[in-house]
Amino acid sequence: LSCVSLVLLAMGQRPKFSRKIVVFGLVAGLFAGVLPQTVLFWVSGHLPGIVLSICLALESLFVFAIAATLRLEQPSLMRLFVRLVGLIAVLLLLCTSMEADGLGAPLWVLAGLIVPLCYAIESILVATMPGTEDRSPVELLWFIMLGSSVWGWSAALLTDAVIDPWAAQTQTVLLIAAVGVLSAISNGSYILTIRRMGAVFASQYAYVVTVLGVFWSML
Repeated sequence: LSCVSLVLLAMGQRPKFSRKIVVFGLVAGLFAGVLPQTVLFWVSGHLPGIVLSICLALESLFVFAIAATLRLEQPSLMRLFVRLVGLIAVLLLLCTSMEADGLGAPLWVLAGLIVPLCYAIESILVATMPGTEDRSPVELLWFIMLGSSVWGWSAALLTDAVIDPWAAQTQTVLLIAAVGVLSAISNGSYILTIRRMGAVFASQYAYVVTVLGVFWSML
């Protein structure tokens, strides 16, 4: 949020509050930050990184399914065929990559699918939410970060998980700052792509994340 605020100031812009944009920030912030990140950290202790990376590839399929259901995307047999082939490939990879953990592994994989589903919902919200048409991508990102911060701080206070940055180790603070900067850059780029190319096209980035995650897990 601090990084995006600095960018807004540098651009000479200030966030303009309205009821619709605040609702957008709270809803999109839940699906863009707190919920998927919490689930991701939760399931990462039970699934290998390569399985989680493969799960993220399903975001594109989720976005296409939601967009087709809401008639935001014109469905076609070719697009449906491509998505089905991708789904089969992902399922085959999951079946061969999952550790033999009885009934536990499939259940954790299902829990992990919450992450791409949340990101898919975020994509649809950015593309269709009323009251966001005249907002710049940076301003939209600011409200998403604000909403995510509200949910995050509420959860941290309720669970007594607040971290004092002054008492934390320097490496921890630098890590949190680096994640914040990278998150601002990636989410800002993603929102800009949704605005220009549409949610379905923008969601194709998930395949890049999957490939990089698989390679990273093999190192």
